[in-house]
Amino acid sequence: MVSAFSEKTLAQIVTEDYRAAGVFARHGLDFCCKGKRGLASACAEKGIDANELAKELKTALQTDASVSDFNDYTLTELTGYIVRVHHGYIKLQGPQTYQFVTKVAVKHGDRYPHMKEVHALFSELLEELYGHMQQEEQVLFPRLVQQDQGLLQGSPDLVSMPIRLLEDEHTQAGELMAGIRELTHNYTAPEGACTTHRLALQALQAFETDLHRHVHLENNILFPKALK
Repeated sequence: MVSAFSEKTLAQIVTEDYRAAGVFARHGLDFCCKGKRGLASACAEKGIDANELAKELKTALQTDASVSDFNDYTLTELTGYIVRVHHGYIKLQGPQTYQFVTKVAVKHGDRYPHMKEVHALFSELLEELYGHMQQEEQVLFPRLVQQDQGLLQGSPDLVSMPIRLLEDEHTQAGELMAGIRELTHNYTAPEGACTTHRLALQALQAFETDLHRHVHLENNILFPKALK
Protein backbone atom coordinates (compact mmCIF):
# COMPACT_ATOMS: atom_id res chain seq x y z
CA MET A 1 0.00 0.00 0.00
CA VAL A 2 2.80 2.41 0.87
CA SER A 3 4.13 2.04 -2.71
CA ALA A 4 1.42 4.43 -3.92
CA PHE A 5 3.15 7.20 -1.96
CA SER A 6 6.73 5.89 -1.93
CA GLU A 7 8.11 8.35 -4.48
CA LYS A 8 6.62 11.40 -2.79
CA THR A 9 7.62 13.52 0.19
CA LEU A 10 5.17 14.44 2.93
CA ALA A 11 5.00 17.97 1.54
CA GLN A 12 4.21 16.70 -1.96
CA ILE A 13 1.44 14.44 -0.68
CA VAL A 14 -0.23 17.30 1.19
CA THR A 15 0.34 19.78 -1.64
CA GLU A 16 -1.38 17.45 -4.09
CA ASP A 17 -4.29 16.79 -1.72
CA TYR A 18 -4.68 18.77 1.47
CA ARG A 19 -6.93 16.13 3.02
CA ALA A 20 -3.71 14.23 3.84
CA ALA A 21 -2.81 16.95 6.36
CA GLY A 22 -5.31 15.66 8.92
CA VAL A 23 -3.84 12.16 8.77
CA PHE A 24 -0.29 13.40 9.26
CA ALA A 25 -1.36 15.71 12.10
CA ARG A 26 -3.03 12.84 13.99
CA HIS A 27 0.24 10.92 13.92
CA GLY A 28 2.48 13.89 14.75
CA LEU A 29 4.15 13.92 11.33
CA ASP A 30 5.44 17.39 10.44
CA PHE A 31 4.58 17.95 6.77
CA CYS A 32 5.52 21.64 6.72
CA CYS A 33 8.96 22.30 8.24
CA LYS A 34 10.10 18.68 7.82
CA GLY A 35 8.05 17.95 4.73
CA LYS A 36 10.96 16.95 2.50
CA ARG A 37 11.12 13.47 4.06
CA GLY A 38 9.62 10.47 2.32
CA LEU A 39 6.64 8.70 3.88
CA ALA A 40 8.54 5.54 4.83
CA SER A 41 11.43 7.35 6.53
CA ALA A 42 9.08 9.72 8.39
CA CYS A 43 7.06 6.75 9.67
CA ALA A 44 10.19 4.85 10.70
CA GLU A 45 11.38 7.86 12.69
CA LYS A 46 8.09 7.90 14.64
CA GLY A 47 7.70 4.11 14.93
CA ILE A 48 4.56 4.17 12.77
CA ASP A 49 3.48 1.32 10.49
CA ALA A 50 3.84 2.91 7.04
CA ASN A 51 1.39 0.51 5.41
CA GLU A 52 -1.32 1.27 7.97
CA LEU A 53 -0.74 4.98 7.52
CA ALA A 54 -0.97 4.59 3.74
CA LYS A 55 -4.36 2.92 4.21
CA GLU A 56 -5.51 5.88 6.31
CA LEU A 57 -4.31 8.24 3.61
CA LYS A 58 -6.18 6.35 0.91
CA THR A 59 -9.39 6.52 2.94
CA ALA A 60 -8.95 10.23 3.70
CA LEU A 61 -8.32 11.09 0.06
CA GLN A 62 -11.58 9.45 -0.94
CA THR A 63 -13.73 11.59 1.38
CA ASP A 64 -14.52 15.25 2.02
CA ALA A 65 -13.88 16.38 -1.54
CA SER A 66 -14.81 19.99 -0.73
CA VAL A 67 -11.27 20.95 0.30
CA SER A 68 -9.84 23.88 -1.69
CA ASP A 69 -7.02 23.23 -4.16
CA PHE A 70 -4.59 25.96 -3.20
CA ASN A 71 -2.36 25.08 -6.15
CA ASP A 72 -4.88 26.91 -8.35
CA TYR A 73 -4.74 30.11 -6.30
CA THR A 74 -2.85 33.13 -7.63
CA LEU A 75 -0.18 34.82 -5.52
CA THR A 76 -2.70 37.55 -4.69
CA GLU A 77 -5.33 35.02 -3.64
CA LEU A 78 -2.88 32.98 -1.58
CA THR A 79 -1.43 35.94 0.30
CA GLY A 80 -4.92 37.29 0.96
CA TYR A 81 -6.08 33.92 2.26
CA ILE A 82 -3.03 33.50 4.51
CA VAL A 83 -3.44 36.96 6.05
CA ARG A 84 -7.19 36.61 6.50
CA VAL A 85 -7.28 33.05 7.82
CA HIS A 86 -3.93 32.19 9.39
CA HIS A 87 -2.61 35.58 10.47
CA GLY A 88 -6.10 36.33 11.71
CA TYR A 89 -6.07 33.12 13.74
CA ILE A 90 -2.76 33.94 15.42
CA LYS A 91 -3.84 37.50 16.24
CA LEU A 92 -7.13 36.29 17.72
CA GLN A 93 -6.21 32.98 19.36
CA GLY A 94 -2.60 33.72 20.30
CA PRO A 95 -3.43 36.09 23.19
CA GLN A 96 -6.25 33.85 24.45
CA THR A 97 -4.02 30.77 24.42
CA TYR A 98 -1.27 32.77 26.14
CA GLN A 99 -3.68 33.73 28.92
CA PHE A 100 -4.59 30.09 29.54
CA VAL A 101 -0.95 28.96 29.57
CA THR A 102 0.10 31.85 31.81
CA LYS A 103 -2.63 31.11 34.34
CA VAL A 104 -1.60 27.45 34.56
CA ALA A 105 2.11 28.27 34.84
CA VAL A 106 1.52 30.84 37.59
CA LYS A 107 -1.09 28.98 39.64
CA HIS A 108 0.01 25.39 39.13
CA GLY A 109 3.66 25.68 38.08
CA ASP A 110 4.92 24.06 41.28
CA ARG A 111 2.76 21.00 40.70
CA TYR A 112 3.37 20.91 36.93
CA PRO A 113 6.82 22.50 36.42
CA HIS A 114 6.85 21.55 32.74
CA MET A 115 4.09 24.12 32.20
CA LYS A 116 6.54 26.86 33.15
CA GLU A 117 8.74 25.66 30.29
CA VAL A 118 5.71 25.53 28.00
CA HIS A 119 4.92 29.12 28.96
CA ALA A 120 8.46 30.24 28.09
CA LEU A 121 8.40 28.45 24.72
CA PHE A 122 4.96 29.75 23.77
CA SER A 123 5.95 33.30 24.74
CA GLU A 124 8.99 33.05 22.47
CA LEU A 125 6.88 31.54 19.70
CA LEU A 126 4.32 34.35 19.77
CA GLU A 127 7.02 37.01 19.76
CA GLU A 128 8.62 35.42 16.70
CA LEU A 129 5.30 34.99 14.91
CA TYR A 130 4.24 38.61 15.42
CA GLY A 131 7.49 39.83 13.85
CA HIS A 132 7.18 37.20 11.13
CA MET A 133 3.66 38.29 10.17
CA GLN A 134 4.68 41.94 10.10
CA GLN A 135 7.53 41.10 7.70
CA GLU A 136 5.13 39.24 5.44
CA GLU A 137 2.31 41.78 5.49
CA GLN A 138 4.52 44.85 5.07
CA VAL A 139 7.33 43.57 2.86
CA LEU A 140 6.98 40.26 1.04
CA PHE A 141 3.25 39.94 0.39
CA PRO A 142 2.88 43.41 -1.23
CA ARG A 143 5.78 42.50 -3.52
CA LEU A 144 4.10 39.22 -4.45
CA VAL A 145 0.88 41.06 -5.32
CA GLN A 146 2.93 43.40 -7.52
CA GLN A 147 4.63 40.38 -9.08
CA ASP A 148 1.23 38.83 -9.75
CA GLN A 149 0.21 42.01 -11.59
CA GLY A 150 3.46 42.22 -13.54
CA LEU A 151 4.39 45.45 -11.78
CA LEU A 152 7.35 44.33 -9.64
CA GLN A 153 10.61 45.86 -10.82
CA GLY A 154 14.15 45.23 -9.64
CA SER A 155 16.30 42.28 -8.63
CA PRO A 156 14.82 38.80 -8.05
CA ASP A 157 16.40 39.12 -4.60
CA LEU A 158 13.47 41.38 -3.67
CA VAL A 159 11.47 38.16 -3.42
CA SER A 160 14.04 35.41 -2.86
CA MET A 161 15.88 37.00 0.07
CA PRO A 162 12.79 37.56 2.27
CA ILE A 163 11.61 34.06 1.44
CA ARG A 164 14.87 32.50 2.65
CA LEU A 165 14.61 34.47 5.89
CA LEU A 166 10.97 33.50 6.40
CA GLU A 167 11.70 29.82 5.76
CA ASP A 168 14.36 29.92 8.49
CA GLU A 169 11.82 31.49 10.83
CA HIS A 170 9.33 28.75 9.96
CA THR A 171 11.89 26.16 11.04
CA GLN A 172 12.45 27.96 14.34
CA ALA A 173 8.70 28.19 14.97
CA GLY A 174 8.28 24.51 14.18
CA GLU A 175 11.00 23.58 16.66
CA LEU A 176 9.38 25.66 19.41
CA MET A 177 5.99 24.07 18.75
CA ALA A 178 7.54 20.59 18.72
CA GLY A 179 9.12 21.36 22.09
CA ILE A 180 5.71 22.25 23.49
CA ARG A 181 4.19 19.04 22.11
CA GLU A 182 6.97 16.99 23.71
CA LEU A 183 6.72 18.72 27.10
CA THR A 184 2.95 18.18 27.22
CA HIS A 185 3.15 14.57 26.02
CA ASN A 186 1.14 15.31 22.88
CA TYR A 187 -1.14 17.73 24.74
CA THR A 188 -2.29 15.12 27.24
CA ALA A 189 -3.80 16.53 30.43
CA PRO A 190 -2.22 15.05 33.59
CA GLU A 191 -4.40 13.44 36.21
CA GLY A 192 -6.07 16.07 38.35
CA ALA A 193 -5.59 18.88 35.83
CA CYS A 194 -8.05 21.75 36.25
CA THR A 195 -10.37 23.04 33.54
CA THR A 196 -8.03 25.89 32.59
CA HIS A 197 -5.14 23.44 32.24
CA ARG A 198 -7.20 21.30 29.88
CA LEU A 199 -8.31 24.36 27.92
CA ALA A 200 -4.69 25.48 27.62
CA LEU A 201 -3.66 22.13 26.15
CA GLN A 202 -6.60 22.09 23.75
CA ALA A 203 -5.78 25.63 22.63
CA LEU A 204 -2.10 24.77 22.13
CA GLN A 205 -2.99 21.74 20.03
CA ALA A 206 -5.37 23.79 17.89
CA PHE A 207 -2.68 26.45 17.54
CA GLU A 208 -0.20 23.84 16.31
CA THR A 209 -2.70 22.47 13.79
CA ASP A 210 -3.30 25.91 12.33
CA LEU A 211 0.42 26.74 12.32
CA HIS A 212 1.24 23.56 10.39
CA ARG A 213 -1.36 24.42 7.74
CA HIS A 214 -0.11 28.01 7.64
CA VAL A 215 3.54 27.05 7.17
CA HIS A 216 2.66 24.36 4.63
CA LEU A 217 0.82 26.88 2.45
CA GLU A 218 3.81 29.18 2.49
CA ASN A 219 6.73 26.74 2.28
CA ASN A 220 5.24 24.27 -0.18
CA ILE A 221 2.83 26.32 -2.31
CA LEU A 222 3.22 30.12 -2.02
CA PHE A 223 7.02 30.37 -1.97
CA PRO A 224 7.68 27.89 -4.82
CA LYS A 225 5.03 29.67 -6.92
CA ALA A 226 6.65 33.04 -6.17
CA LEU A 227 10.11 31.79 -7.15
CA LYS A 228 9.08 30.35 -10.52
